[in-house]
Amino acid sequence: MDRISHLYGSGFDLIIIGGGSLGAGIARDGAMRGLSVLLVEQKDFGWGTSSRTSKIIHGGIRYLEYGDLGLVFEALRERFIMEKIASHLVHPLPFLIPVYKDGPRPLWKIRAGLFIYDALSLFKNRERYRVIGREETLKRVPSLNPEKLLGAGVYCDSQMNDARVVLENILDAKSHGAAVFNYVKLEQFKIEGGVLEGALLKDQLTGQTIEVQGRFFVNATGPWVERVAKLTGEKNPVKVRMTQGTHIIVPRISGDQAVVVSPRDEKRIFFILPWGQHSLIGTTDIDYQGDPGDVRPLKEEIQYLMDETHTFFPGVHLKEKEILSIFSGVRPLLDSPGVPPSSVSRKVKIVESPMRMISIAGGKFTTSRSTAEKVIDRVGKWLRRADLKACATAEAPLYGGDFPKGLGEYLRKNGEKWGGHYGLEVSTVSYLINHYGTKASKVLDLVEKNKELGKKIDPDFPNIKAEVIYAIETEMALTLSDFMRRRTLLALEGMVSKERLQEICRLMAGKLGWSQQQIEKEIEAYLKENAVKLE
Repeated sequence: MDRISHLYGSGFDLIIIGGGSLGAGIARDGAMRGLSVLLVEQKDFGWGTSSRTSKIIHGGIRYLEYGDLGLVFEALRERFIMEKIASHLVHPLPFLIPVYKDGPRPLWKIRAGLFIYDALSLFKNRERYRVIGREETLKRVPSLNPEKLLGAGVYCDSQMNDARVVLENILDAKSHGAAVFNYVKLEQFKIEGGVLEGALLKDQLTGQTIEVQGRFFVNATGPWVERVAKLTGEKNPVKVRMTQGTHIIVPRISGDQAVVVSPRDEKRIFFILPWGQHSLIGTTDIDYQGDPGDVRPLKEEIQYLMDETHTFFPGVHLKEKEILSIFSGVRPLLDSPGVPPSSVSRKVKIVESPMRMISIAGGKFTTSRSTAEKVIDRVGKWLRRADLKACATAEAPLYGGDFPKGLGEYLRKNGEKWGGHYGLEVSTVSYLINHYGTKASKVLDLVEKNKELGKKIDPDFPNIKAEVIYAIETEMALTLSDFMRRRTLLALEGMVSKERLQEICRLMAGKLGWSQQQIEKEIEAYLKENAVKLE
């Protein structure tokens, strides 16, 4: 598989190391503004922190307690932008904060906080906040613990498909001319005259190495930012504090309502969120000292999430065997010695090196687009590019997100029509549009050519076989985990049949040339990455 040899000796205005939410956003913005861009990611796009979030785009209501009004204002503005440019991936979601007698936050404080939250949104939230009484709270969430319950605050934020937001930024960057590669690692920089001039890159799948030239570099590697910065030989000014967050996905607990609770004797919060037909619970927040590529959920984290859920939902007695999926990620926060992990600021720090590289520490997924805009503004100044176009990422629809008359109208227009034409259930067409946006038509083009690809992968899920082929041909999926975990949500929705995994691998093998031995390796690697037990 020769993927990168054609790049040998090529020169780029900007080389981006890291393909998470930040790197993807920077690549999109840079390519749209007219820069020649190369992005490389050592694993898959969004493999690390960016696909292991709580799946919400939000202002960060808890940051109000720390006085981070500027961060909340920026994050709320960015949430509106994401709802507009990627409405198929970012959906408004109602949140409820139950208030208990002797709890960490009295009802008056919740009311004041929600008013400020609405004000910082310039009162543009889909619904104004409300404070409701005990009876209405239990009507909304009947399974909630009624003991000492006083009422609740209700407000609106948004839920997202994080892995696909990253991927569609990558695909958009590519559509504007960027060269983007997963499974390509930076081995070392080429330094001449005290500045970075190029980089040695290695294809992680084939072992092939090449050298490329770059006028400027961006280190957007999240938890790896210190390691990459040290490759320049400079005394490293970039410091991050890594904290681990673990989530579990279980049978549905709280209906269609997201519930925000504070664990016993703590002021931090965690979420019980609707996720398809299930609930997503998280997150933990503990310091992490190991290799960010080897993060694994700890038994005590899982027990903590189950215990705290039981506190607020006493009728729910979760058992480990009921957990459909578990995932852990590492947050690359600003270095803050002595501060509890959950209190560390989510602000971003952009560090410029005279060696012609920008390194980025901290930040939030929600503000990655605005951070990318700031980074490209700085890159333009370094390169003295007076011809650099104005940033358009806040207005231009994301890849697949162009719905002139709205997502709802697009669904109404195409749902039954495509279902009848391709012989698909309307629910499957609806899923495809919500997952791929307008690019769902490209997936269905494959069904037009081969009716077999219109069949479901599993009768209990809406996914069809054409998605496997589309993931490889268009979305650069190269492993089983890429498809299961980041091109689709099958890994998080409990599809654990070995027979189905083998069938998906056989489809992938036809495109990627895998042997039976490679198929077995792919399944083994997938199970290890996703901590899945086969049926």
